[in-house]
Amino acid sequence: MRNYLCYLFLSVASFLFTYWASSEIVDKYLANNLVTIVIALLAINVQTIAVMAAKLKEITKDGTFKSTVKEIRVSIREQCLLVIASLFICGAHSMGSFEYKAIIIGICSFFVIYASLFIFIDTFNALITALFSE
Repeated sequence: MRNYLCYLFLSVASFLFTYWASSEIVDKYLANNLVTIVIALLAINVQTIAVMAAKLKEITKDGTFKSTVKEIRVSIREQCLLVIASLFICGAHSMGSFEYKAIIIGICSFFVIYASLFIFIDTFNALITALFSE
């Protein structure tokens, strides 16, 4: 829960900064490419998880690592929800104008990006730990 509040805070701060700087990054780049970015991060994470799982299976004698498998499942579910959220955001971005559209699209886009990047970094850290554990 703490992570999600952090993502929300960062999203609002990022949106306010882009608004203050009169940047069009959300409209011109982020909202249009959000699904592609999130799916690319998901694909990278799935490959990373495959490498990590192979290494963990090699390391463990009995082949069981239930807590790790549970966390991997949670990670994949979160990423799938982020893909769905990005589809909704892109759909809302394509819709006609509605009240507070720029604010909602901007904050939600940044939220999805921050959450996806955190999962990516967390998976990378787990891979490094699995490969170089002693």
